[in-house]
Amino acid sequence: MSLPAAAWGTALATSVLSAGLAWYAAQALQRWLQLSHAASRYWLVAWMCAVLPPGLALLLPLPRAPLPQLTGALPVALNSLPQELLPATAATTGIDVSLAEVVPLCLWALYVAGVLLSLARWALATHRLRAVLRSSCSVQASQLPGPQSRQAVRRLQASGIAVRRTEGGGTPFAVGWPHARILLPAASLALPDRALRLVIGHETAHLHRRDPLRATLMRLVAALYWFNPFVQRIAARVQLAAELQCDARALAEAPAAGDGRLLAQAYVETLRHATALRPASALSHRDPGGHQLRLRHMLQGDAGRRPGKAITLLLAASGVTATLCLAAVQAAATAVPPSLAVPLQAASVTLLEATVPPAPAFATPVAHARVTSVFGHTSDFRQRAHRGVDFAARRGTAVQAPADGTIIAATRTYPDGPNYGTVVVIDHGGGWQTLFAHLQDYEVEVGQRVRKGEVIARTGNTGRTTGPHLHMELLRSGTRVDPQAWLQ
Repeated sequence: MSLPAAAWGTALATSVLSAGLAWYAAQALQRWLQLSHAASRYWLVAWMCAVLPPGLALLLPLPRAPLPQLTGALPVALNSLPQELLPATAATTGIDVSLAEVVPLCLWALYVAGVLLSLARWALATHRLRAVLRSSCSVQASQLPGPQSRQAVRRLQASGIAVRRTEGGGTPFAVGWPHARILLPAASLALPDRALRLVIGHETAHLHRRDPLRATLMRLVAALYWFNPFVQRIAARVQLAAELQCDARALAEAPAAGDGRLLAQAYVETLRHATALRPASALSHRDPGGHQLRLRHMLQGDAGRRPGKAITLLLAASGVTATLCLAAVQAAATAVPPSLAVPLQAASVTLLEATVPPAPAFATPVAHARVTSVFGHTSDFRQRAHRGVDFAARRGTAVQAPADGTIIAATRTYPDGPNYGTVVVIDHGGGWQTLFAHLQDYEVEVGQRVRKGEVIARTGNTGRTTGPHLHMELLRSGTRVDPQAWLQ
């Protein structure tokens, strides 16, 4: 089921708006509570508040039927609907179907193209990463600068975590799947012994926290929100908080004086050798503010508060409430108004089954008409029985309303098929409707009341025809009848 173009635009706008509210509210709340920048769970909750509402909005029980369009052979009579609904329903029925279908299709194609491009970039980065892994080799004890780094590598290898060496520059990083590994560029092996141990401890903390897997999952979800910059910003804060926690864990393991300065120097040194390969690793930030924050935490420690259990529960409850509220707003914004979800056919047929008023006095729609094809006629050109009557007429001949009525369709793309060309349909009340096809143009609009003899269109040669003429059909209580039997 496809959404109308307006609903598509509303869905995208509300998604960006809800993520923006989550982003700014999370920043304001962090400053107000003086929370630590390393509160990764806090930012993970903010990220979920940004990405969950669109999915939850689809689960809420609100009407999301598409706008009513022309379906079947003819539109149904509108006289059975409440009078106050007639203009809106008629305007919807007469909408240009091609535009209503093409615009949502283009938006959907643009969205899918963005998702595929994001996934392609992730796949390319993964391919490059795999190439680096294949070209790496095990780190030998002789390649390490001292006993502390060697002891750290031995402990990792004993626990099943491989430590491998890559050629060239780059930054150290950890890989969690399919096997846990830590990759050290050749340049990082030139660091001082204790500084390298701190770097290895940082990457080990990433593996213990399962950060590589979490970062991969978040990146895949971010592909669905490629158009939303706030989702990307919150995800970056989640990663930064994880880096700060890993820094703190590395410094807390066998602490010694000057470790913070050593890690800060190692951080700056590895940034100098950074390359284009940037997985979810320790030293791969692009944001200058993130670099400064990490260096300040290494040198001065973390002065922020860690939320206690009460604040954590309060924040979790607030996050759930905010997520549900944002989902409800998005669902309401994209839901179809109940007035537009009225089943037109059901409304019409119910009244017509009880009684069928007498037919109006139908007049011939074109002056001095000559019938060229009768109702029910078949031929080599026409495979099925003719549904109406054809009148010979030159292109541009005036077509007159055969009786009083309301225009319920005036379109160049009638959904019964391209064979009809440009079509005008009049509802005369009481279950009677007339259709005129192959028109050159029309001079009426949907919802307009017309009088008998009023010019409504000009004959033409649109659709599948053998030449200019007027095709007329007559519908009685949902069934086609021979127009010639009712014309006076």
